[in-house]
Amino acid sequence: MGYYIRDNSKLCSCGGDRQIFYWDVSTGRVIQKFRGHDGEVNVVKFNEYSSVVVSAGYDRSLRAWDCRSHSNEPIQIIDTFLDNVMSVCLTKTEIIGGSVDGTVQTFDMRIGGELSDNLGQPINCIAMSNDGNCILASCLDSTIRLLDRSTGELLQEYKGHTCKVSL
Repeated sequence: MGYYIRDNSKLCSCGGDRQIFYWDVSTGRVIQKFRGHDGEVNVVKFNEYSSVVVSAGYDRSLRAWDCRSHSNEPIQIIDTFLDNVMSVCLTKTEIIGGSVDGTVQTFDMRIGGELSDNLGQPINCIAMSNDGNCILASCLDSTIRLLDRSTGELLQEYKGHTCKVSL
């Protein structure tokens, strides 16, 4: 899975080699390699300012990397998941992860707080609503679930697919 920064000048990619590559799009050169995951890396996302990239993987962790410092060490490791982390959303102050353990976990980077909602079904993918008030979670039972971010309340379930669902 790859992800571009806003001006399309850089991108990040990840994969089964447990690494995150930070690329210069125009030259095709790797600017930096981030290593530290103990398993396949599923997803990478840049923060709003493209200064931090967050990765998630089969090692049950989220890791945040500073693209400006050129350090190979993560600036934050979140390892509270019980199974593979499959998807990530970011806000200005939060990292949100969806896991095969059935949880959507939200971490406030300012205060270190954590909120967790257990959907009871393995999660394949999460996405945030445009207004930031809701999270959609696609689960391995082929159901999409809509959650209120502030309360964790299940607002709606969408059923109809017969296989794994992506958002």
